[in-house]
Amino acid sequence: MDTGLAAAANGVPEAATELVCQYEQRGDCVLVRSGYLDLSGRVWSMVVEGSGWVDVCIVQSASGGTSETKVMHMDAAEWEASLGELGLGG
Repeated sequence: MDTGLAAAANGVPEAATELVCQYEQRGDCVLVRSGYLDLSGRVWSMVVEGSGWVDVCIVQSASGGTSETKVMHMDAAEWEASLGELGLGG
């Protein structure tokens, strides 16, 4: 699983909008789910699926009105290996 972390000078709503636009411009994936994970609007997430891969993205507020974005990427081979380790692979 690949993990990326990036800081932004803008807040959660702006960083989330920018992230969604980046995936939309790719044209090789679909948005599965998105929304805030808390009631105060400090942590937002989305799940994006492509052919044989999935990204779980989290945008959370940081100090001074900035935000931090984390993207966790996993492809089908990694999912299969993870399930095999749990004895659930086929």
